[in-house]
Parts: sequence; C-alpha cells; structure tokens
Amino acid sequence: MKERLLFIDLLRIIGISLVLWQHICTSSYYPSLAKYALSLSFFDDMVRVGYGGIGVGIFLFASGCSLAYSNAIIRTGKDIKEFYSKRLFRIYPTYWTAILLTLLVEPFVLQRQFTTLEVFKYAIGFQAWGAKNGSDVLGKINGPFWFLTPLLSLYIMYPFLLYLVTKRPHLSLVSFLLIQEISTYLLLHYYTTEPDWSPLYWLFIFGLGMYIMKMGWYPKKQNSIGAIVFLSNIIFYVYLINEPLDSALLQYPVLFFIALFAVASMFYTFDRKLHEQISRLISIARP
Repeated sequence: MKERLLFIDLLRIIGISLVLWQHICTSSYYPSLAKYALSLSFFDDMVRVGYGGIGVGIFLFASGCSLAYSNAIIRTGKDIKEFYSKRLFRIYPTYWTAILLTLLVEPFVLQRQFTTLEVFKYAIGFQAWGAKNGSDVLGKINGPFWFLTPLLSLYIMYPFLLYLVTKRPHLSLVSFLLIQEISTYLLLHYYTTEPDWSPLYWLFIFGLGMYIMKMGWYPKKQNSIGAIVFLSNIIFYVYLINEPLDSALLQYPVLFFIALFAVASMFYTFDRKLHEQISRLISIARP
C-alpha cells in the first residue's frame, strides 16, 4: 500500500473547509457574513466562483491526484472492472448512510419534497446522479449531496482520461480545458442553469491533478501523519452531514462545530465497520 501524501490530504481538508465556510456565510443566521462568501465572475459571466466552488475545485483536484497516485495503471478490462467496483463500493454505502442520517435530523424532508410518490425521482436520488444544484427537485433526496453527481461521473470517466493523460499528457490537458470552457458556455447560455453540476465543468481541474502526478510534479517525500490523516479521513463525512446539521444547530456555533466533528467521526468509524462487514459477506458468498 502506497504512503499517503501530505499535500493530497491537506488539499482535501482545505477544499471541504471552504465549502463549509461558504455554507456558514450564506446562512440566514449570520447575514453579516454574507459579504465574505466571495462571488467572482470571469469572461463575461462565463465562470462564476465562490468559496464553495473553489473548495469543490480543490477537492476534485485532490481526487484527480489521488486516483492517479493510487490507480496509476489501468490497462485491461479486469483492471477497469476492479477500479469501478472499488469506487462504487466506496461511495454508495457511505452515501446511503448519509441519506439516513439526513432523514434522522430532518425527518420530514421527503414529505416536503415529494407530494406524490414518483419512483423516477426516488431512483435518481438514491443512485446519486441527477441533482443539478442544491435545491434541485430532480432527485431531491440527494440535493444536499449534488457534488456526488460530478464526482461519480468523473470516476466513470477516469480510465479513459488516464489513458489520454498517459499517452498525450500536454495535448490532453489543453483538450480538457477547451472542453470545459465550451461546455460551460453552452450550459450558461442555452441551458440557463449553473454549470457546476456537470462533470465537464470540472474536467480541467480534475485532469490537472492527474497530469501533475503523471509528470511527477508533486512533493514525493511528505507523508501524512497524525491529525492530518484523521482530518483528511473524516472531512468528506463533514461535507455529507454539515447541511442537515446547519439547519438544526448553526445558530449555536460552538455546539454546531462540536456536533459536526463528533458526528462525522462516528460516521467515519461506522462506515469503515460497514464496509468491512460487506466485504466479509461478499467474500463468503463467492464460490
């Protein structure tokens, strides 16, 4: 097993921390903080950036780095199958547990969002694709987790992107940038929606992480230890449970942060045990 790299763990922590800060700044409990939320636009409003968007970008950049570091070679159909099974197995039990935790904190969320039983919306929500923003009705059950839509899509694209970056690194990076900018322009001007739900919006930043790892342009001897590893381990769980806790506790900031990190730590521990048990059942079921 490869050593964990400090810069990847730090990027994960910084990325989710910026997302959390954006949520706090835009909360109705602290209107005085709204001016610190940061909203910038570039290229005739083609690119809009807030702290949350910067944080998501940093996290996806770190994801590109991490995947290229730990899954540097995918050559055969067996390699692709193994990669997909590991990624999906890593995400879905965690995601479904996060939904249950959300419903425990906000027990009436489904009643508010679904006035009738619409199987398609439930299916979209539970498979984690379809949310175009945090308040999207299509698959509203994963509205707070819209970030999983581009994340999972980029995971699906990863073996193909890895092949391109391995064969033609410089050309691939330029192509990723062009595809990202063209798709963003089209989404903003013809689809009339925020583009951040689209994996193509993040293609360049995700591919850039892969690119620097393939080129070897990263600090190689800085291994993570102690508190950094712990924070990096729980930070994604902080993201998954922060929104329901926002509505319940954010007006009490000290209690909110204590609960946030305590619940995230318990969620992380439970999730590890859950994955261990599922892995054990799968190994028993195999002939």
